[in-house]
Amino acid sequence: MTAFKECFMEYSLEDKIEALKNMLDYNEKHIQKLPSHITNMCNIKQIIGVKECIQPVQETSFQTIISELRNTVMNSYWNKEVGKTRYQIPYLPVGMNPLEVTFGKKFKSESVAELLKEKMESDIPEQDIIEMYKKSHNRYLPAEQIKRHYKKPFDQNLCFGKSYNANIRGMRLKKLLTWIDADPNTIANSNFAKPSYSYIDEKFKEFIHEMRHGKVSEKKDEKLNILSDCPINNEVITQQNYLQYINSLRQKFKKQVPEIPYLDIYEDLICLDKDYTGILPEDKVFSILAKYKIYINKTFLIPLLDLLQIYKEKNIKYEELLNLLNWKYDFPTLPKIEKIPLECQYYSTEYNTTIGKIDRIDTTKIPTAGVYKDLDKPTAYSLIHPNIFTKHGLSYTDLSKLRSKEEIRSIFEAIGIQFPNNSFDLLWEKGIKKSCTDNVSVEIFANLLDQYDDIINNKIN
Repeated sequence: MTAFKECFMEYSLEDKIEALKNMLDYNEKHIQKLPSHITNMCNIKQIIGVKECIQPVQETSFQTIISELRNTVMNSYWNKEVGKTRYQIPYLPVGMNPLEVTFGKKFKSESVAELLKEKMESDIPEQDIIEMYKKSHNRYLPAEQIKRHYKKPFDQNLCFGKSYNANIRGMRLKKLLTWIDADPNTIANSNFAKPSYSYIDEKFKEFIHEMRHGKVSEKKDEKLNILSDCPINNEVITQQNYLQYINSLRQKFKKQVPEIPYLDIYEDLICLDKDYTGILPEDKVFSILAKYKIYINKTFLIPLLDLLQIYKEKNIKYEELLNLLNWKYDFPTLPKIEKIPLECQYYSTEYNTTIGKIDRIDTTKIPTAGVYKDLDKPTAYSLIHPNIFTKHGLSYTDLSKLRSKEEIRSIFEAIGIQFPNNSFDLLWEKGIKKSCTDNVSVEIFANLLDQYDDIINNKIN
């Protein structure tokens, strides 16, 4: 009850002031002395906001250079002498010039390109060859200054031909037009310009759609009946039946519910294909199709598969067959079949009989667009990514070109490879088996050298 009474006691202002004085005196007597490093940390202002973190103080250009020099690991920034060049290519000893030093072993021949392809010499001067290159390619050599042959534009004020005594201002034009009779008595009536006849659409309105002008050509019927005796090729009719059947199958499978599981059929066929050749006998393929209720008429399908080169010697390429039956895949391209028989494809006309005695030009030996197929043609990959072969004028066919035994031996012996005993003959026999011909290419022989390295003891890498 006494504590409850003290809660409602009221203190005067003088009592409150005296209590504060006593509290201050007590704190001064019992003050705690902190260590020196803690007092220093308390005095430092350590207030850092988000703005200072996102936008730090920008350094001056001199401060950035000093920070970069401190972080570098290259001694040349600090130990650079006056008048010396900048630091050379890294990862090389100091003072070594890579343009003057050659690494590796030197072979007998400078390049294999001279051995694979003979250098063609020409009697045409080099300057003439450069000019011919500019004309044929319509461009300059690399790093060559362009010579702009300036041609003055056409001047429309120039006059060509022989000059005559004529007044260009037309002062004598009045005399030239004196043929007009300006007498009012001779002016004709304006009604003479009106036609005295009616138009065709008014007079012959009923017959205008049936009218024909000119003479009917007698050769018209001959042109229409020129192929009347030639029947349609039977192969076209049979091919039409095959296409109708396969189209009906694809449309039937498209509407079938549930959808045919082509992936499951493909997995079952792969399980039967133990050699992973992609080819299975027709009995196994059709039995798997019958398992999934796909029944096929062989009389219509097998000739079509034979035409598309999917069926051969009672074997079927099952993946291409499934793509043919699946309506989601595009139909393969069919070979061209002439619509008329072979004996009716060539016929004689009056024009052919007229010029039949004239010597014709044999166009079979003329290449298309003047480009011969036997020449070396670079691929688009070799043009975009040139390599060492492109630099020396070699193409992709030079390594795969079949060469004789003496030529292969001379090429590899010229680059420093020695063949002890009969090691070359052993490699040559293996190369003949691999190429299936009497000659071997450089690429095949080089692969055999890497494969049978233990035979060649003195091989130089």
